[in-house]
Amino acid sequence: MSRTNRSEAPASKIARRPAVIVLHGTGAKKEEQVALLRSLADAGSWPSRSTRVITESARTAMTASPTTRMRVLQTYRTGRGHPYMYDTVWDAMRLIDYLIARDDVDPARVGLMGLSKGGTETYLTAAVDPRVAVAVPVIGVQGFRWALDHDAWQARAATFQPALEGAAKDAGQRAVDAALVRRFYARVAPGIDGEFDAPAMLALIAPRALLVI
Repeated sequence: MSRTNRSEAPASKIARRPAVIVLHGTGAKKEEQVALLRSLADAGSWPSRSTRVITESARTAMTASPTTRMRVLQTYRTGRGHPYMYDTVWDAMRLIDYLIARDDVDPARVGLMGLSKGGTETYLTAAVDPRVAVAVPVIGVQGFRWALDHDAWQARAATFQPALEGAAKDAGQRAVDAALVRRFYARVAPGIDGEFDAPAMLALIAPRALLVI
């Protein structure tokens, strides 16, 4: 049996290319990432200069969507659903299912990049899904427990402030405090300030490539 030289392969053969998934942050829209996506594709940041770049079409940003804010508050009140962080992680994993099923995507070269909240979702996804070959969380790496313990939780909490204010009203509180935020996390994103916090999740990505910005 003779081997077929690579140069003799049929011209119609589809080349498998790297894929990059980009997750936007709170208050942003996927359409606003077009310049970044084009830069990644044009620069050939992966081995192939014809890198395929795909933006994950997640739900509308929390601060821009009253419906999403109400879903998060409803989760706090009922304990059902995971619209904050975890649903997007699930969505990203299902998107990877789709990508690696394509005959033009190299399943060994799927990258994930996220900005702000998307950065947190990036390292959470990479930690639980070994199919992510390289993860680039931008800004999103943070210690949720550390922030609560050191009175530095306000900036992150501001991204879902309307839901927190609703939770405070339910509790008869005039203001949001660290104790309320802990209770909020426990129901909306259980474990985000514990077993699923950055220190535990980042270690699970090794030995795959991780660039923290």
